[in-house]
Amino acid sequence: MDEFPPEAPDVDVDEEEELSFDAYGLFKAMSESTSSESETTMIDNLREIYQSEEVYCEEVNNIVNGYLLPLFRTERIVPCKMLRYLGRKVCDHSQPAHRCKLDSKTKHPVLDRSEISAIFGNIRDVVKVNSTLLSIIRTNLIDICGSKGIENVKVADIVGVYAEAFKHVESYLHVYSLYCSSYQNAQLCLAECESTNDQFAAFVERQHSLGGSGAPRPRLVDLISKPVSRISSYSRLFSKLIEDSRPYVQELVRLFFESEKEIEVITTMTDKIEETHSLVNTMAENASFRVKDDQAVQLSRRVSVNLGDKSLGPNIDAPWRRFLKSAEVMVVDKSESLDPVPMSVYLFTDTLVLAKEKEKLTKAGFLSRSAQMIINSVSPNSSND
Repeated sequence: MDEFPPEAPDVDVDEEEELSFDAYGLFKAMSESTSSESETTMIDNLREIYQSEEVYCEEVNNIVNGYLLPLFRTERIVPCKMLRYLGRKVCDHSQPAHRCKLDSKTKHPVLDRSEISAIFGNIRDVVKVNSTLLSIIRTNLIDICGSKGIENVKVADIVGVYAEAFKHVESYLHVYSLYCSSYQNAQLCLAECESTNDQFAAFVERQHSLGGSGAPRPRLVDLISKPVSRISSYSRLFSKLIEDSRPYVQELVRLFFESEKEIEVITTMTDKIEETHSLVNTMAENASFRVKDDQAVQLSRRVSVNLGDKSLGPNIDAPWRRFLKSAEVMVVDKSESLDPVPMSVYLFTDTLVLAKEKEKLTKAGFLSRSAQMIINSVSPNSSND
């Protein structure tokens, strides 16, 4: 498992002051101090963003502290005769490993490192980014309450805190693209390990039952989906904030249209909401693109295998090439016969491949001009796609 990247964000926080800070008391005081319906709606939106971030950080921390780290501390029980495959010639019972009929506890976890990496991916990087995000928000809210007093904190102040926090971690949000791209494989690997490895299945069940406060810990299969769903929830939350900010801004403009200073505050608040909304949308788009691109790579590799010997055709598995579509067509090769021959057309981002199946191998090659004309008559956008 890789360590955190050295450039991962950090923030200095007074832990005692942070733990004693009551963010919900702040939002409650703000709601009680206004009679404006539009302002109350904005406060509710800001509270939801904060509350959901707290819950999310608890969930992803549960993946690491509740499952990943305890998993590294497990010991695999294996027959002593299998220890030779782990590089040990003598077992715990001071006998030649290949002759001993007893079981041994090894220092290896109940899963291989490759399986652990496949299931958990870069979750520790995700945890650090969002822990930093939440810490910045809390620290800045504490500073604002200390400098202005809770009774004087405005919606624009909270918006500014959120915008600054997301801007601080913006360059590290790419960790979500990596996590999301491996999520489908993580699901499959987790299901397989639970069904084939009894020790791991027992470990997962035990950790599930060890939740705090008398309640069971959420199941691992549910927790590993949280970073994926969090991306879409960011877009939803800030889209709603933008939508509800319009009547609030209109109300403020009517009240303070003669105050240049207040208008500037309103404009800045609106810009920050839109900038943060754009930032989280870009994060979601990048993650979606990474997932689709990885899926395209896997599909291109499968097509490459189906096409057979690469020496017979182009380098299908090139890093820049992506498979798009395929179709079955009838091709007339005038150099051999006028009878149409069934062939398969494979459309890639930068080439067309015509493949003809033979008895024991698949022949693939770049198309000649005459063949390309026939293929082009079967449009990639036709109903055969």
